[in-house]
Amino acid sequence: MEPLLEVRGLKKHFPVRTGMFQSEKKSVKAVDDVTLHLNRGETLGVVGESGSGKSTLGRLILKLLAPTAGKIFLKARILPTCLADRCCECAGTCRSFFKTPTRRSIRG
Repeated sequence: MEPLLEVRGLKKHFPVRTGMFQSEKKSVKAVDDVTLHLNRGETLGVVGESGSGKSTLGRLILKLLAPTAGKIFLKARILPTCLADRCCECAGTCRSFFKTPTRRSIRG
């Protein structure tokens, strides 16, 4: 059975800029080499400490953030590198539910 959602080697590194000229000295690895498979009918829960990259991972999969590296497949088709506001590959299919009850679900 082919996975409904597949993530391979997903990374998101945020640059840390310092100094008068704001040069990039290092980066924060928010998500580093995540690989997962989600089959039809399965539910994925991501659990971790505060600041461990859970929300960033969700935003990457929903195409709300552009990844540093890695590939995301939906129904065996690779999702383009564009952000969600520029394409609608997973609109109506992908959802994220945050732990804060006052937030609404985000559609990808």
